[in-house]
Amino acid sequence: MNAIKPSLLIVDDEPSIRSVLERAFSKAGFAVVAVSTGEAGLSEIKRNKPDIVILDLNMPGISGQDVCREIRRDPASEGVAVLIITGRIAEGLPASLLDQGADDYVSKPFDLLELVARVKAILRRPRLYVGDQPVIERGGLSIQGASRQVFVRGDLIKLTPKEFDLLNLLVQHAPKVLDRQTLMRRVWGGETEILNDRSLDVHIRRIRQKLGPLERCLVTAKTIGYQWIELPATPA
Repeated sequence: MNAIKPSLLIVDDEPSIRSVLERAFSKAGFAVVAVSTGEAGLSEIKRNKPDIVILDLNMPGISGQDVCREIRRDPASEGVAVLIITGRIAEGLPASLLDQGADDYVSKPFDLLELVARVKAILRRPRLYVGDQPVIERGGLSIQGASRQVFVRGDLIKLTPKEFDLLNLLVQHAPKVLDRQTLMRRVWGGETEILNDRSLDVHIRRIRQKLGPLERCLVTAKTIGYQWIELPATPA
């Protein structure tokens, strides 16, 4: 029986880059679709929901950044991974791309073998559930492993796949401090050597922003890593 190929959508307005990427990823075992505009990319995502999308940052019409934002805004696109290709790395741009929901980014010119490795690493998403316990309750936090949903004091918050995996892992081991290497190895599948140094910190910051009243439970252990702690109840 043939294994199911991971599906990849390439969105880039440059024909030569689309052609090179399509050949490289087809050879690497992906089922590839390539389109030339952000509008066509969004239509393809709605029709077929690929496993991962490679987006050119600067395209006429809808930019790669706009496509990424729309993917993260649409509940139907949950679970779609995003890697952005950019010809410029301005100050603050990497953090901005990650903040807006990109799983990773590469700058042009890029190495094809490294790009394929990055895509494979993004798709290597371990399921970090707690044994047979489908729901984890920690104070006002509820993590539902089967549906990969997180509730803060009864309100559903929307996390990207890696944000969910990071939070789930930290809460599983609370109040133990997990070092940076362990977190990156468990969530990014061991490909830590190709990660941007700030990727973990940016993901943690995004999680804190979404936790609202529980943001202080996600604590930085200086120079070591992060931990989840339960704060004492506030007197009524």
